[in-house]
Amino acid sequence: MRYRSLLFFVALASPAFAGPPATAPYPPSPVIREIRWASVPQIIRRGVAPDGSDCWPVTWADDGDLYTAYGDGFGFEPFVPKKVSLGVAKVSGMPPDFQGSNLRSPANEWFGNGKVGRKASGMLMVDGVLYMLARNLGNSQVAWSRDHGATWTWADWKFTTSFGCPTFLNFGQNYAGARDRFVYIYSPDQNDAYGAADRMVLARVPQDRIPEQDAYEFFAGTTAAGGATWTKDIAQRAAVFANPGHCYRGGIAYDPALHRYLW
Repeated sequence: MRYRSLLFFVALASPAFAGPPATAPYPPSPVIREIRWASVPQIIRRGVAPDGSDCWPVTWADDGDLYTAYGDGFGFEPFVPKKVSLGVAKVSGMPPDFQGSNLRSPANEWFGNGKVGRKASGMLMVDGVLYMLARNLGNSQVAWSRDHGATWTWADWKFTTSFGCPTFLNFGQNYAGARDRFVYIYSPDQNDAYGAADRMVLARVPQDRIPEQDAYEFFAGTTAAGGATWTKDIAQRAAVFANPGHCYRGGIAYDPALHRYLW
């Protein structure tokens, strides 16, 4: 992946911290000139409980559905009987007739509000395998499901330096639009999900080795020609995006029509 490809960022917001900087951290996009938000009457909401769910990282799966995970809530109707810190769900159909459904797996429903409960921060399907990144685990951990979210396996290792709230780069349905054989993971350069960072960092791993800790490499800067350099030493990681005090939780996907990464 070339650093210069990351040209347009929809939002990297940290509303709980300081206000927006006086100037944008990078110039406006020459391709995307504006964002138009839907009006309130056009917005369709599902999974609205008295104590609603949040997080909702999402990926487009091989079966055509969207798979997601929710935190600190009850998911979609019919709601789960007890509030969870991490639950898995899927969304089927097209607006306005889409439907959400909870994927119940009692062994993998986790409890605990806020910082004390594990929560999903990234979802990705690759070659029919559903992967999840979970935070609040000191610092984060990978899990995967080979049966579309019915059962999960958790890695026997965790990120312990940075990558406190990582997310996957999504590349279309079942990762079919990927430009190479790697999976890319972005995170604020923090050990947890509750503090704004000065920069975002990036890791990559071969698509068929996501569960293996020793397969990961970290972005270490660019060459004079604009190409990326990578290192196995996480201490040598470099910023892929910088905005001091304003880098927080995010999600990123490639838009093939615009030829841009939307973060």
